[in-house]
Amino acid sequence: MYASDKDAGQYFKPKREAAQSPFENYPDDLNTWYWHNVPSNKIAGYMFELHWTYGVDRALGALGVSDRSTLDGGDNEIIQCDHYNQDENAEDVSKQRYRVEDKEYRVTGARFVFSINSAQGVLIAMDRLSPKHAAQKRNPPIPDSGLPPIQQFSDVAWLFWTTLGGNNNNNRPIRYFMSITITNGETEAVIAKALNDNGLTLGPWPGHFFEWDTDEFKAILGTSNGQGFGYLLVEHKAQLGNRFITRVQVFHGDTWHKAPCLIFYVEPQPPPEAIPESSSSSSAANAKRTPIIQSDRIRKKGNNFERVHVLRSKL
Repeated sequence: MYASDKDAGQYFKPKREAAQSPFENYPDDLNTWYWHNVPSNKIAGYMFELHWTYGVDRALGALGVSDRSTLDGGDNEIIQCDHYNQDENAEDVSKQRYRVEDKEYRVTGARFVFSINSAQGVLIAMDRLSPKHAAQKRNPPIPDSGLPPIQQFSDVAWLFWTTLGGNNNNNRPIRYFMSITITNGETEAVIAKALNDNGLTLGPWPGHFFEWDTDEFKAILGTSNGQGFGYLLVEHKAQLGNRFITRVQVFHGDTWHKAPCLIFYVEPQPPPEAIPESSSSSSAANAKRTPIIQSDRIRKKGNNFERVHVLRSKL
């Protein structure tokens, strides 16, 4: 299913005038909305251990890309961006405030930890706590009206992607999205069901593949650990061109806890669907079109799982 950039924006939550992201200025956009780029010497040391902590170095090596963080001599730049000030003399998170124009906001305590290997087109999500979810942990909780406009992982990750690797980095193709050491219960349930339905179990690398036209792929992409990657492609189509997630690889890292990991493969998008003559017009036929993929999402209801159909402008 396809729609114009403007129409696709209506599927976002909250709605947008267009799917294209309005946030393109690093670091100004982040600074305005109180996002803090944590210095590498203040990021927990275990975050840099792609082997010992996450057990994905073997997978990265098999993909032909760097298997180490920059701290260990590799090409994966570890980034932590917090929606609060973690300095020693800073107030408690629930008390921190910031002002944009004439409105005062409370910080949410959100955190995104991820790595970027811009030279080889790899973006790895390591730890994601969004403003919407973090806001509920504050005392008192922060309503949706008090959330910052920059609240999607895709917006934050993109701003760093554009600045790492030089001025032309925003045009470099992304080849792989990864979500590693997954602990989100809903995502784990979706992965387990996708495997079980096919008589499979979660195993080490290389694990199992689900292609883009399968129900399993759509369900996994519709989880909290997958949909942010789809957002990023649609929001930055002007810079990245037509890119399409073609398959997902499911495996567990080489760790004692064997937490699931996902690799989404990104390739140039295939030709768009034909527009039915009955619904086309001169303006519609010439409109810039953005893909919207109908994704299945599985959620727990009692002791069972029910499938929910969601239109994703995020892909």
